[in-house]
Amino acid sequence: MTASIRRLSLTVGGFVAAGLVLGCLSVEALTRTNVARAKRALPGALAPLFESADMADHDAALREAQRLARSGRYDRVPQVLHKTDVPVTPELHTAFKHAWMAKDDGVEAAHHAQLAARLAPTDEALAKEADRMVDIALAYRMRWGLRAAGAGSTLVLLLLGAYALSSARRRKHMRSFLDSVSGKLRFSVDGEPVSYPLRLGQQTESLTLDVFLSGRYGMACPRRPRRGPTMHVSCSHAGANETLRLTPVRHVCDSAVRIHMRDSTLRRLLARPGRWRIHVKLGDRIVGQATLDVLESRRGFFSNFSRRNGALST
Repeated sequence: MTASIRRLSLTVGGFVAAGLVLGCLSVEALTRTNVARAKRALPGALAPLFESADMADHDAALREAQRLARSGRYDRVPQVLHKTDVPVTPELHTAFKHAWMAKDDGVEAAHHAQLAARLAPTDEALAKEADRMVDIALAYRMRWGLRAAGAGSTLVLLLLGAYALSSARRRKHMRSFLDSVSGKLRFSVDGEPVSYPLRLGQQTESLTLDVFLSGRYGMACPRRPRRGPTMHVSCSHAGANETLRLTPVRHVCDSAVRIHMRDSTLRRLLARPGRWRIHVKLGDRIVGQATLDVLESRRGFFSNFSRRNGALST
């Protein structure tokens, strides 16, 4: 997997995980907001039941439900309301809706909201409330799955954040390391070291490049990055508008690197006489440059000269 594909995969994974976390948080916010609203509305929803019940002053269960709602003990209110003698009315199911919602049970609350809307088919407010509670019930059904997904996504985001911080620290370390490194280039032609100016004839059979690296920290000190940088070597010909790139050397950890030019690359180099510029990069930093002159072949001149001499001799 290349660095760009890995970076794209991590980015897409981070966006998916962030979307799941935001979805989980939105559902939690929706449910908690409705629970808090139901807790505030429950005492007021119980008040109309005293007016519709026969001998409501003697209905101990209704008074107990009201006392529990005012004291904040919402978990027992639905069970106590089932024991009341209040007739079945839209107000009763509305009270049940708030009681179940205060108990953090949106599915039962939506059921009672629909029953209240059925008992009063001409009441548009109850119909709208029933539709809204259907959405709340759906959010409650999804909440447990979203909580598990949100917890996993949160862990993924934490791991991605830690990886991002670690990568940033490694890049900073690599940058400070590369800024301190410089290099010197030495060439060998057909196994023999050559000095500048570097010239290659058409009879050249091999070309070797030695790169000697040095710096304030050195290449083998403890401050060297765990994974060494990659060395890139390129040869460019301005006149022919051509660039040759040698095989990169990965994880450079030593102070000397030897690079052999392939025969196919050397043939392409010799096929373009003129001045070539050689650039050596370690990571994204240029650590060495050199010029190389490829000489033109003189074979045609000597062959013509010999043919002319032969014709004169005969």
